[in-house]
Amino acid sequence: MNGWFPRLNRLGAIVSGNSGIWVTQGGSASISPVGTTPAWCGLAPVFNLNDGRSSFNGEAVPDAYNEYAGSDGYQWAGFSAAAGGRVDVYENARIKRQIPHACVPRFGGPWFCYLQPYADSHRQLIRNGGVLATGSILTLAISPGGEVLVYQIATGTYTREILSEDGKRLNLQSEETPLAAFLGPDGQPWLFTQTPNKGDLVYPAFSSFGYHVTGDLYNPDARMQDGRLRIVGSTSAGVLREVWIDFSAPRQDLRLL
Repeated sequence: MNGWFPRLNRLGAIVSGNSGIWVTQGGSASISPVGTTPAWCGLAPVFNLNDGRSSFNGEAVPDAYNEYAGSDGYQWAGFSAAAGGRVDVYENARIKRQIPHACVPRFGGPWFCYLQPYADSHRQLIRNGGVLATGSILTLAISPGGEVLVYQIATGTYTREILSEDGKRLNLQSEETPLAAFLGPDGQPWLFTQTPNKGDLVYPAFSSFGYHVTGDLYNPDARMQDGRLRIVGSTSAGVLREVWIDFSAPRQDLRLL
């Protein structure tokens, strides 16, 4: 199977692939001999067909995108870098609206977020049409239910900060990128982040103690499943890798890595 760009849905199935698309749930099965950068729209896979079109649940959609983002409901969005950036929002296979000069679409519960403008270092974080933050915003992460939202800003050429929705600094290392946000088993906000040199980190939003994940974990995704955090990514060879975080295991001070 092809394990690149794996994404989890709410039932724990994985869709992945960069040269053909696979679904993994127990066993693995090919659902398309072509395709890349998949996502989930509820329980329906959506991906780039590599021919100028997308596939939604087996139905061809006449546009292709650089990035796909899905929701647990019936919506998904595609980001196109062409023409100054554009985000198209879909319900099932039907386009609902186009947002010019936008990027980084993300769904979480009742919220739909994106950054605007695309080709600018000074951006606004938009949530359901309202401006939530303004600055040198690079990316964002929101929990599947929308309870936790964080975003990353550039503070220098190589330095970054992760901020909470109300502007509190959360990151423990200087170059962390937020990949996923979620409610932990304690009902509190947690983050899954990646660093260029120190691996991946999992920790409560307002604590320094958490879990350190090392080894290849390219283009990962993470969701709570059965009381644990399930992380999926790929090795450098495109082989699917899974990591489970057991929250009863001892934590370490991630500032000391």
